[in-house]
Amino acid sequence: MLWSLAMTIFTPVSRIPKEYYVTAEIDQKLKEITPKTGERYLPDSSDAEQVRQQSKILEDFASENGLTFVETDAHGRLRYCYQCSLIKPDRSHHCSSCGFCVVKFDHHCPWINKCVSYRNYKYFLLYLFYGTSFLVFGFITSLEAIVRFAIDDKPIDKLDEFIPVAVSILIYIGFSYYPLGELLIYHARLVWDNETTCEQAKPPMIR
Repeated sequence: MLWSLAMTIFTPVSRIPKEYYVTAEIDQKLKEITPKTGERYLPDSSDAEQVRQQSKILEDFASENGLTFVETDAHGRLRYCYQCSLIKPDRSHHCSSCGFCVVKFDHHCPWINKCVSYRNYKYFLLYLFYGTSFLVFGFITSLEAIVRFAIDDKPIDKLDEFIPVAVSILIYIGFSYYPLGELLIYHARLVWDNETTCEQAKPPMIR
């Protein structure tokens, strides 16, 4: 369990390959035809002509560099990150906490202060599985001690002194199961549906 947690924390975050980054000239062209408020660009506020120009610039860059995409934004454009100056590959998203785009972004976990994404998602799932298994084991063994005490069948000495500990463990497991066990069930469903947490919350636009 600790191994999978360590791997989740220390496995490098999946960064976007360099071929998806546009040149400074293309980035400047896109920013010149994109509305903004202060330092924040608002591509969704673009008018029809701006959307057309943005789409052409992005499609031309993708075609010239042999890049193919399935996902688009709500206006049918390739998804461009104005902060990272790149066209987002399918299933990637910008993490506001980390400050860069991440491949197959699932979510940013505040408990480890890191993105759960393409490279460490397997270890994250293993941590949930091992952690939940540990809770189940603790629940069964503690419940066994309580049952044996209740029927006055004492295979070990001083079992009555262990009962308060067993009850405390059961209470702890009861509170610990919800964040860990339910999260395992939730992510098992995501794996079954081939979705990420981000995609489940906001389904991608497919062209």
